[in-house]
Amino acid sequence: MKVQVKLYEIERGAAKTSKPKPLPSFEVSGSNHDAVRGAVRAEIEKQGREARSISFGPNNIVHAVTFPDKRTP
Repeated sequence: MKVQVKLYEIERGAAKTSKPKPLPSFEVSGSNHDAVRGAVRAEIEKQGREARSISFGPNNIVHAVTFPDKRTP
């Protein structure tokens, strides 16, 4: 399955009422939902970001919210 990923960014510690900032979208594909989720996470990490949430919507659209950068341990 091929999906369009709508990517958003939210600051760490942002208020619950804060709106995420839209980022450029991208496409990924996978054989099932787990494979797609893994491909989305891999692309987000490749961009140097950390995934906060990944949600599947209708019409092969995935919404992903990220933090601006990966937290280092």
